[in-house]
Amino acid sequence: MDTNVIMDFLLGRDKSAFELFMKAISCKYFVFISDLVLKELDFQKLDASTFIKFLDSKKKIKIVNVCREDKRLASQLVQQYETHYNDALHKVVAKKLNVEFIVTKNVKDFICFEDVKVRKPDEL
Repeated sequence: MDTNVIMDFLLGRDKSAFELFMKAISCKYFVFISDLVLKELDFQKLDASTFIKFLDSKKKIKIVNVCREDKRLASQLVQQYETHYNDALHKVVAKKLNVEFIVTKNVKDFICFEDVKVRKPDEL
């Protein structure tokens, strides 16, 4: 899951993010995020700790640590495609975890990657 979906939920700016998390809690989806998402939320001065703990208590989230190899692969992708480094890093982690799709509001940032599916929260 991309950072913007969690931000939408925490800030109450998009009901589709809320609905998506309600579906996850009711066992329709499982959420994967990387520690990069936590860093991005912290950079935005958003405290997601209570929310993350709640999802964890329901066994509905897994936080994955980005490793050096992930960063190397993301750097290569940035050289190959018109995309931001953090988006490339999200893509690398998603591919490594073999997730069904990346959930984001910024589909255009991931459209260059043909080997990973992308969905907006309101599409789920």
